[in-house]
Amino acid sequence: MVPPLLQYVCPHLSELRGEQYVAQLHKVLAIRSTKKLNLIGYSHGAHAVRYAVGVMPKRTVSVLTVGGANQGTVVVSI
Repeated sequence: MVPPLLQYVCPHLSELRGEQYVAQLHKVLAIRSTKKLNLIGYSHGAHAVRYAVGVMPKRTVSVLTVGGANQGTVVVSI
């Protein structure tokens, strides 16, 4: 759970976006007749997908991330 203050100070915090994504996925699962989802995340969405898989692994069939900084990003090379 993300502390309420951080929701305003850091609206792009990966954990916050992940929780928002999980809430959306639960709505999709409630509307659809499916029990599991294929998740796709692009750029910062890759972090949200990885968060969702950690929170609801039994609801995930597959994961595809494109252009996410999953292994970190090189800022400078000296």
